[in-house]
Amino acid sequence: MPSGSVAITKEQLLFFTQKTSTGCIEWPRRIGNNGYGRLKANGKFWLAHRYTWTLLVGEIPANMHVLHKCDNPKCINIEHLFLGTDLDNTLDKIAKGRYKNQFSHQALCSRGHNNWQYRHNRKHRYCLTCRREAQQLRRAIK
Repeated sequence: MPSGSVAITKEQLLFFTQKTSTGCIEWPRRIGNNGYGRLKANGKFWLAHRYTWTLLVGEIPANMHVLHKCDNPKCINIEHLFLGTDLDNTLDKIAKGRYKNQFSHQALCSRGHNNWQYRHNRKHRYCLTCRREAQQLRRAIK
Protein backbone atom coordinates (compact mmCIF):
# COMPACT_ATOMS: atom_id res chain seq x y z
CA MET A 1 0.00 0.00 0.00
CA PRO A 2 1.36 3.47 -0.74
CA SER A 3 2.94 5.31 2.15
CA GLY A 4 0.08 7.76 2.40
CA SER A 5 1.90 10.75 0.94
CA VAL A 6 0.59 10.01 -2.57
CA ALA A 7 -2.86 9.39 -3.97
CA ILE A 8 -4.07 5.83 -4.34
CA THR A 9 -5.19 5.08 -7.89
CA LYS A 10 -8.36 3.21 -8.84
CA GLU A 11 -6.29 0.16 -9.79
CA GLN A 12 -4.45 0.15 -6.45
CA LEU A 13 -7.71 0.60 -4.57
CA LEU A 14 -9.40 -2.32 -6.34
CA PHE A 15 -6.29 -4.53 -6.04
CA PHE A 16 -6.85 -4.95 -2.30
CA THR A 17 -10.60 -5.57 -2.43
CA GLN A 18 -12.72 -8.71 -2.32
CA LYS A 19 -15.99 -9.14 -4.23
CA THR A 20 -18.86 -10.83 -2.38
CA SER A 21 -21.83 -12.80 -3.70
CA THR A 22 -24.08 -9.77 -3.00
CA GLY A 23 -22.06 -7.61 -5.41
CA CYS A 24 -20.31 -5.69 -2.67
CA ILE A 25 -16.65 -4.87 -3.18
CA GLU A 26 -15.26 -5.03 0.37
CA TRP A 27 -12.24 -3.23 1.68
CA PRO A 28 -10.30 -6.02 3.48
CA ARG A 29 -7.45 -4.05 5.00
CA ARG A 30 -7.74 -1.67 7.93
CA ILE A 31 -11.26 -1.73 9.43
CA GLY A 32 -12.28 0.75 12.14
CA ASN A 33 -14.21 -0.13 15.30
CA ASN A 34 -17.40 1.02 13.55
CA GLY A 35 -16.89 -1.54 10.74
CA TYR A 36 -15.95 0.98 8.05
CA GLY A 37 -12.85 0.46 5.91
CA ARG A 38 -10.05 2.94 6.53
CA LEU A 39 -7.04 3.93 4.47
CA LYS A 40 -4.40 6.62 4.28
CA ALA A 41 -3.95 8.62 1.08
CA ASN A 42 -2.79 12.13 0.28
CA GLY A 43 -1.39 12.40 3.79
CA LYS A 44 -4.71 11.91 5.60
CA PHE A 45 -6.90 9.10 6.84
CA TRP A 46 -10.08 8.36 4.90
CA LEU A 47 -13.08 6.11 5.24
CA ALA A 48 -12.64 3.77 2.29
CA HIS A 49 -16.10 4.42 0.81
CA ARG A 50 -15.60 8.21 0.98
CA TYR A 51 -12.19 7.96 -0.69
CA THR A 52 -13.68 5.74 -3.41
CA TRP A 53 -16.45 8.29 -4.05
CA THR A 54 -13.92 11.13 -4.25
CA LEU A 55 -11.65 9.16 -6.56
CA LEU A 56 -14.34 7.88 -8.96
CA VAL A 57 -17.10 10.51 -8.82
CA GLY A 58 -15.57 13.70 -7.45
CA GLU A 59 -15.63 15.88 -4.37
CA ILE A 60 -18.24 15.22 -1.71
CA PRO A 61 -20.27 18.42 -1.20
CA ALA A 62 -20.22 20.03 2.23
CA ASN A 63 -22.76 18.63 4.70
CA MET A 64 -23.26 15.48 2.63
CA HIS A 65 -22.62 11.84 3.53
CA VAL A 66 -21.75 8.90 1.32
CA LEU A 67 -24.38 6.28 2.18
CA HIS A 68 -24.56 2.56 1.42
CA LYS A 69 -27.55 1.05 -0.39
CA CYS A 70 -26.25 -2.39 0.62
CA ASP A 71 -25.84 -1.50 4.32
CA ASN A 72 -22.33 -3.02 4.30
CA PRO A 73 -19.87 -0.53 5.84
CA LYS A 74 -16.87 -2.25 4.22
CA CYS A 75 -18.38 -1.95 0.71
CA ILE A 76 -16.71 0.45 -1.74
CA ASN A 77 -18.71 -0.57 -4.82
CA ILE A 78 -19.64 2.77 -6.38
CA GLU A 79 -22.96 1.29 -7.56
CA HIS A 80 -23.87 0.68 -3.89
CA LEU A 81 -23.02 4.23 -2.77
CA PHE A 82 -25.09 7.42 -2.92
CA LEU A 83 -24.96 10.92 -1.45
CA GLY A 84 -27.34 12.02 1.27
CA THR A 85 -27.87 14.65 3.96
CA ASP A 86 -27.83 14.09 7.73
CA LEU A 87 -31.59 13.50 7.56
CA ASP A 88 -31.22 11.02 4.69
CA ASN A 89 -28.56 9.18 6.71
CA THR A 90 -30.78 8.99 9.81
CA LEU A 91 -33.85 7.89 7.84
CA ASP A 92 -31.75 5.26 6.04
CA LYS A 93 -30.50 3.91 9.40
CA ILE A 94 -34.02 3.81 10.81
CA ALA A 95 -35.38 2.04 7.71
CA LYS A 96 -32.62 -0.58 7.94
CA GLY A 97 -33.05 -1.09 11.69
CA ARG A 98 -29.60 0.20 12.67
CA TYR A 99 -30.55 3.45 14.39
CA LYS A 100 -29.20 3.51 17.93
CA ASN A 101 -29.64 6.20 20.53
CA GLN A 102 -30.21 6.26 24.27
CA PHE A 103 -33.87 5.32 23.71
CA SER A 104 -33.40 2.48 21.21
CA HIS A 105 -33.86 -0.24 23.84
CA GLN A 106 -37.29 1.11 24.83
CA ALA A 107 -39.90 0.60 22.12
CA LEU A 108 -42.98 1.45 24.21
CA CYS A 109 -43.68 4.10 26.81
CA SER A 110 -44.46 3.06 30.41
CA ARG A 111 -48.19 2.92 29.52
CA GLY A 112 -47.64 0.72 26.46
CA HIS A 113 -47.91 3.30 23.67
CA ASN A 114 -45.58 3.42 20.68
CA ASN A 115 -46.08 7.06 19.73
CA TRP A 116 -42.82 8.81 20.51
CA GLN A 117 -42.17 12.47 19.78
CA TYR A 118 -38.62 13.84 19.94
CA ARG A 119 -37.57 17.29 21.02
CA HIS A 120 -35.44 19.33 18.63
CA ASN A 121 -32.08 17.97 19.88
CA ARG A 122 -33.20 14.29 19.91
CA LYS A 123 -31.84 13.90 23.45
CA HIS A 124 -35.29 13.99 25.02
CA ARG A 125 -38.48 12.31 23.96
CA TYR A 126 -42.00 11.88 25.22
CA CYS A 127 -45.01 9.79 24.34
CA LEU A 128 -47.36 11.87 22.22
CA THR A 129 -50.41 9.80 23.24
CA CYS A 130 -49.68 10.22 26.98
CA ARG A 131 -49.02 13.92 26.52
CA ARG A 132 -52.35 14.45 24.72
CA GLU A 133 -54.22 12.48 27.40
CA ALA A 134 -52.58 14.58 30.13
CA GLN A 135 -53.53 17.80 28.33
CA GLN A 136 -57.15 16.63 27.98
CA LEU A 137 -57.24 15.74 31.68
CA ARG A 138 -55.87 19.16 32.69
CA ARG A 139 -58.46 20.88 30.48
CA ALA A 140 -61.29 18.81 31.99
CA ILE A 141 -60.22 19.76 35.53
CA LYS A 142 -60.30 23.52 34.78
